[in-house]
Amino acid sequence: MSVTRIEIKICGLTTPASAIDCVAMGADAIGMVFHPTSPRNLQPPQAQEIAQNLPAGVAKVGVFVNQTADEILRISEYVGLNTVQFHGKPVASLHERLARHGLHFVQNYSRL
Repeated sequence: MSVTRIEIKICGLTTPASAIDCVAMGADAIGMVFHPTSPRNLQPPQAQEIAQNLPAGVAKVGVFVNQTADEILRISEYVGLNTVQFHGKPVASLHERLARHGLHFVQNYSRL
């Protein structure tokens, strides 16, 4: 009998301390929100501080809503993201462009 391990992503964190606490409790991924109207929106320097404090092996996920590929790539590179999560309208060409830059992606169709 094989056992399937469930991966856990905690999203919307705004401080390195809360992210580290979540990882200590078993989180596999930390989500950082880059949507200006969200109360959990982060500026890239804040997110970079969180990302730099995460241990190796923890996924750094950026959550974006209908932003351009250029903006997503700029933020991803600055922060050090390895995964992007989209909310809003799906755009296949955006997925392809991000994949060429080595980013993984997840598509959601709900709004934040």
